[in-house]
Amino acid sequence: MPMTPTWVVVIPFLVLSVWAALKGLKMIVYTSIILLPLVWILGHFVAFTTIESKRYSFLFPIFADEQASIIQGVLIILGGSVDLLVLFLLHHYFNKPVTVTTINYGNSRERSWY
Repeated sequence: MPMTPTWVVVIPFLVLSVWAALKGLKMIVYTSIILLPLVWILGHFVAFTTIESKRYSFLFPIFADEQASIIQGVLIILGGSVDLLVLFLLHHYFNKPVTVTTINYGNSRERSWY
C-alpha cells in the first residue's frame, strides 16, 4: 500500500463524492448512515488491538514545543465541526427551519433546503 500511486486512492473517492453530490443531500445522508458506524467500529477495533504498542509518554510534556503547535492541533480538531458552523451561519437563509424532518424524507417535489 505505501507504493500505491495517489491517484489510485483519490479517483474512487472523487467519483463517489461527485456521484453523491449529484444525487442530492438525501444520498449523502444515506451514505453517512452506512459509513459512520463502519468507521466507528473499525476505529475502535484498531484502538483496542494496538493498545500494547502505544507510548503515552509521547503526550507529555504538552508545552514542549510552542503554543503554535497546540493551536495547530486545536484547528485540526475543530475543523471537523465546520459543517455545523456553516449550517448555523446560513440558517437565516432557509425558507423553513432546519430540523430532522426538513431533510426531505418525503416527496421529491417538496424540496426543503437543498
